Amino acid sequence: MAPRGRVKNLDALTSLRFFAALFVVVTHLAAVSGNLGVVELISQTGWLGVSFFFILSGFVLMWSFDQGIGPAAYVLRRLTRIYPLHFVCLVLSLLFFLQTGKALGGYVGTAPGTIANFLLIHSWIPGHPDIRQAWNGVSWTLSCEFFFYIMAPFCFPAFAGIGRGKYFLSVAALWLGLSGFVLLADSRNWHAALDFYIYNPLPRSYEFVLGAIGAQWVKAGFRFRSTISALAAMMLPVLLYCIAVPEPSRSGALMNLMFIPGAFLLIVATAGNEIDRGKSFLYRRGFVQLGEASFALYMTHAMLLGLFLIFIVLPLRHQFYTSLPLEVSLSVMFILVCVGVSILVHRFFEFPVRRKLLKILAGNTKFQAAGGAEMVEEKV
Repeated sequence: MAPRGRVKNLDALTSLRFFAALFVVVTHLAAVSGNLGVVELISQTGWLGVSFFFILSGFVLMWSFDQGIGPAAYVLRRLTRIYPLHFVCLVLSLLFFLQTGKALGGYVGTAPGTIANFLLIHSWIPGHPDIRQAWNGVSWTLSCEFFFYIMAPFCFPAFAGIGRGKYFLSVAALWLGLSGFVLLADSRNWHAALDFYIYNPLPRSYEFVLGAIGAQWVKAGFRFRSTISALAAMMLPVLLYCIAVPEPSRSGALMNLMFIPGAFLLIVATAGNEIDRGKSFLYRRGFVQLGEASFALYMTHAMLLGLFLIFIVLPLRHQFYTSLPLEVSLSVMFILVCVGVSILVHRFFEFPVRRKLLKILAGNTKFQAAGGAEMVEEKV
């Protein structure tokens, strides 16, 4: 997550990425294996892993931010992290559609929407799920990340000098303001406004900025020690809300806002404890490797779920939905296949392609002048 020799790599946070991605995978699996109680239970809240990613992204990018790099070089460097796999997944989805007439992991996209998808601006267009979630539907979050990358070089320098706890009242006031807006939108059934809050990068920038401010607080000495308390703050309000409110009546935007404070505290606690106290079980190499492959897991699982549905579930649908052992075994197999594929994709595509692209950019004099050459050694 950080260039060698400049700032400490926070491997425990890398490991946490895997668990967040896994919860998203299980959430989507519920669309196929809804009879499994544990899958259905996780699906109630597992989609909030996306919010965790946004906060974590702001944290780790602020943690390793170098003010010496120019905005263009910074954005290009970050795109080498997300765009190659996005491009491949999008092309594979289009090829599958041309052969079968079916979309693997999202809606069938329109021509303008597909162009927006290639440009990574598809979630910037409000009110169009057929655009933002076309083809490989999970890529809408990458469109948000692209927006964050453009914003980061301009807002991160303003955070670099803040002390621990500074901006706390501003952060809390903005969270309260967003909560008030969501409650009002829910009460008035402003579906377009709620859709905008969930999927557009502008309101989701709050999570990214919150993570960035948290990283600077930790650098300045702020600590929140109890990961157990952070986990409780992250999940307890959401679970109580799910118990109290029937699923059709729940507000995803409100659940997201309930989740944010605890997720922030968990990231801050994990980072602070790693810095001060050394290794935990999240330091184990296996967890770190899974965390490093978590982006590939996130990007490929929806397409693999489409294949799972078309070639396994539908041909065996009678046995699949009437035999609990078969449904359990095939669902577990799907998750293991997703994890295995992600490890292979990361090791043999994502990592080497990024290193190659960074080396190409490092040979560009404009990129060197903008401070981008040193990033060839950045950990993926």
